[in-house]
Amino acid sequence: MDYMKHNYRINRIKYYLNSWLNVQTTLVLLWQQYGIMIRQFILLSFSTLLVRGAHVVCMPLILRLVTPTDYGLLALMNSFIAISSACMGLGLRQCLPLYYFERDHADRKLLINHIIGIYLLLAPAVGMLVSWLFIQYALPGAIVPWYMIYCAGGISFGMFFVELCYQLLQYHQQIAYLTLFQSMQAICTIGCTFALSLYTMYSFCAPLIAQAITIAIMSLLAYYCWVKNAYGVQIALPTWHSLRSYLATSICFMPSMLFGWTLAACQRWLVAHYLGLADVGIYAVADGLCQLSYLVCTYAMVGSHMPYMLQKFVARPRDTIIIEQENRMVMWCAMLTAVLLLSIACWLSMPLLRFIVHENFAQAVQYLFPLLIGSIFLMGAHFLSPLLQHKKRSLFLGCSLLVPAMVNIALGIVLVPRIGLYGAVIAQVTAYITYFCMNLWYNQRLLNAERNASGCNGS
Repeated sequence: MDYMKHNYRINRIKYYLNSWLNVQTTLVLLWQQYGIMIRQFILLSFSTLLVRGAHVVCMPLILRLVTPTDYGLLALMNSFIAISSACMGLGLRQCLPLYYFERDHADRKLLINHIIGIYLLLAPAVGMLVSWLFIQYALPGAIVPWYMIYCAGGISFGMFFVELCYQLLQYHQQIAYLTLFQSMQAICTIGCTFALSLYTMYSFCAPLIAQAITIAIMSLLAYYCWVKNAYGVQIALPTWHSLRSYLATSICFMPSMLFGWTLAACQRWLVAHYLGLADVGIYAVADGLCQLSYLVCTYAMVGSHMPYMLQKFVARPRDTIIIEQENRMVMWCAMLTAVLLLSIACWLSMPLLRFIVHENFAQAVQYLFPLLIGSIFLMGAHFLSPLLQHKKRSLFLGCSLLVPAMVNIALGIVLVPRIGLYGAVIAQVTAYITYFCMNLWYNQRLLNAERNASGCNGS
């Protein structure tokens, strides 16, 4: 009997040791496969939190110096910057992954020069047209100071160069330099905002002026990096054939960007139309805090996960189904983890939110959690996009936001006049869920086609 007990204990110890060794082996294999991507995700999250969180750092001061109406007007100006920069960019940055990873070093340099040349050639005319339409039709009853319009135009123009520099640093996986640049951007934005708010008479639009100063400085740094990496001092304009080819591809992304702007910002304009600028200010506080958490997760995920997945698809073209199935598993785990962390974070950060959000804007806190839940579905949709990029489904990528954007507008028109800001929140979250479901459906359709093609080849 004692001998049997002794063997039983020894076998149990061996079982636990083997289980622990198997767990360690699995963790090591996972770290070898995803370790670089995880480290890049953490660094990108930190740097994005600095850049995008600059307005949150300044928010306790700004919300105590301005009224909800003034903050609502400032939110609409930021929304105008988003749409004007998207129109001026002409989808050139968005089409870059379709060409960049398939070219050698010399051709990549020529590609970047061509994109910058096209932007400098066409962006000013597009920017002036969008600005005129905005001034004439978007804010007919509001008086916007001239310096706010100039600041918004300068930000829209310079943002292309800054974002292009960040995009190239991501592609080359130079995350340390990217973090350094974004940290400099955040420090400059916060410093200028506090200085303008406390020591000048422009506290009303201090964040906008500070952002313009920061974008100008970062554009000069981007130009320095461009020259230092031997891209050339003179812009190489493409031939007419190449110009048509680039524009034909990039313009396909324009509907996606316009619908993306509609998806993200149209509720502010509907609230302004039906309820007023004061309600826009309250909704903008909740939406701004939500977009901060979304950008910290999604921007970092796209910057680390997208290049990793595209390189993986190119390196293993016959394993597309296996790679995408692994990607799906990571997506579901990330979404579930985000829901759990979000629930805990919202409960723990309530005292901090009450400090950040002034009592004049306290109503915004109750709209934050449902908007954050909706942003998790938006994050999930981005997990499904690498396969679409790899298959060059530019038409679907360009038009996939049409349906959720229309859902957002339609629900907003129906619900905002009846139930106020809750209607805007319901419309926004429903649109995000719709976008996720559409991407999941099309992604599954591509996988089924890949399976059928593999079956035919195998037979």
